[in-house]
Amino acid sequence: FNFGNSSPRVTIEVPKAKLKDLQIETSNGKVSAENLTLDNLDLETSNSKMTINDVDASNVDAETSNGKVELSHLKFDDGSFETSNSKMDLLDLSFSEGEFQTSNGKINLMNLKPAKSLSLETSNSEINGTIIGNKEDFSITSRTSNASNNLGNQKDGSKELEVRTSNGDIEIAFIR
Repeated sequence: FNFGNSSPRVTIEVPKAKLKDLQIETSNGKVSAENLTLDNLDLETSNSKMTINDVDASNVDAETSNGKVELSHLKFDDGSFETSNSKMDLLDLSFSEGEFQTSNGKINLMNLKPAKSLSLETSNSEINGTIIGNKEDFSITSRTSNASNNLGNQKDGSKELEVRTSNGDIEIAFIR
């Protein structure tokens, strides 16, 4: 028995060649996935942080509540990431389609490279950072209230960019 241990930990190691799909569901516990190449990654937790680092996957679905989401060095075709009441930190992501949603938390992005579409949504907080590419390549829909927005809206562009918040600034820069 392990009475009084409030931090149980489970570590699973599988040979990379054998792992194609990974689904993890828990509650009140941190979920971390790293150094993986997969077809499908499906992670779900609640009331805790989620970290995904150095993952290459076709499809990624990651959801938590009341916990920070940290994503770094990811490549995926289609990804959906969601939390509430916490922030998202996004670093060096390359993807076809990506949706990132939180509430009452900031979205920080650095070096996101969408091939087709990017959606960023929060409330009561700001969205800021960098996207790799030219602004002219994007059809942009952006909206905030009670704050500044450096994006504006534009209809031309082969890629889609949607950025929405309330009570927080939108400050996105395009870099090469």
